[in-house]
Amino acid sequence: MSVFHIIPVTLALMAISCQGNTQTKTEKSNDMTHTFDALKDSLQGKNIKEVKTSFTLNGQEHDAYISFNGSQLGKRPGIIVVPEWWGLNNYIRERGKMFANLGYVAMSIDPFGNGTIANNPQEATAATKPYYENPALCKELVDKAIEKLKTNDLVDTSDLALTGYCFGGFTAINAGILGAPVRAVAVFHPSLGVAQPQPGIKAKFLICSGSADEFEKNNVQPFEQKMNAAKIDYQFKSYPDAKHGYTNPGATANGEKFKIPIGYNAEADGASWQDMRSFFQRVLAN
Repeated sequence: MSVFHIIPVTLALMAISCQGNTQTKTEKSNDMTHTFDALKDSLQGKNIKEVKTSFTLNGQEHDAYISFNGSQLGKRPGIIVVPEWWGLNNYIRERGKMFANLGYVAMSIDPFGNGTIANNPQEATAATKPYYENPALCKELVDKAIEKLKTNDLVDTSDLALTGYCFGGFTAINAGILGAPVRAVAVFHPSLGVAQPQPGIKAKFLICSGSADEFEKNNVQPFEQKMNAAKIDYQFKSYPDAKHGYTNPGATANGEKFKIPIGYNAEADGASWQDMRSFFQRVLAN
């Protein structure tokens, strides 16, 4: 969620769309094997390693956690994982491990520096404000993160991707359309309001959004116009009854606590993870 999403008396609404297709509405599924809790349970007994590291941007240190499967041999695609506006918390670190379990080297990053974690929407708004006011900062952040990720010997530096959640989705999309050196960008319930895409973007995009996401409804047309005009290859998927933040099991409690329209949706969580997995399998090498 952006600085524009929460203001003293009202919520600004945002939206999303797609290129080259009508919007894809995903049918409800009873398969719960790809929900956050199920994926976390599936990590038990796996040789998933997590190593803390950091990188420096504009004189500020940013923590990062690199996750990989210690039993897997050879180089593999690398993925930068950008968190929600709450910052680099345990939720996003677990997501990094889940990507590692799929066969990638995943680096979950602190977008704000100095280990900043937002405890409420006001703190999150302050932390994300520079990025929403200047989306070019998204590419600066991602470029530095990629530079660090490339130093890992397990990473195939020619096969990189971005993913992100909420604010992290905004960051990943903007870094991608501004020319970050990645092949694929897959995002979940992203905040939108993107910069003008650079010409000749080769990366492919998957946008996973909830049909009940109140923050995205008014941004469909401008997003669509920009992406279509730039001839960017992207697909939008809409998940029934899913609100903003639908992949995070803690979203419902946060929504109730802070009186904001976010909430977890297990079916959308599982379905979008499967859609992301298929997308990365199609676009990336492994």
